Amino acid sequence: MKFVVALCFLLAVAYVASAEGSQETELKNLESPEQARACVGTKEICTEGDDCSCCGEFDMCDCNNPNERGVCRCKYAMIYTRVKKMLSC
Repeated sequence: MKFVVALCFLLAVAYVASAEGSQETELKNLESPEQARACVGTKEICTEGDDCSCCGEFDMCDCNNPNERGVCRCKYAMIYTRVKKMLSC
């Protein structure tokens, strides 16, 4: 019986801690919306030659789109792009 009570208490503490963490993240996003919009997601339009404008570790700005000439979009790339972004961004 004591084990069940202790387990319930630990689960309640873990729930409260996770709820506070998500509230802190939301507050940080509200405080600096320009940082949240600093990069764009996969398949979004990006700046040519600027892999740093794409969000994510493996995303790169690709301008070789046969269906959209002259339009660059972020695409998921291989691990070498991650290393390249770590060095340049």
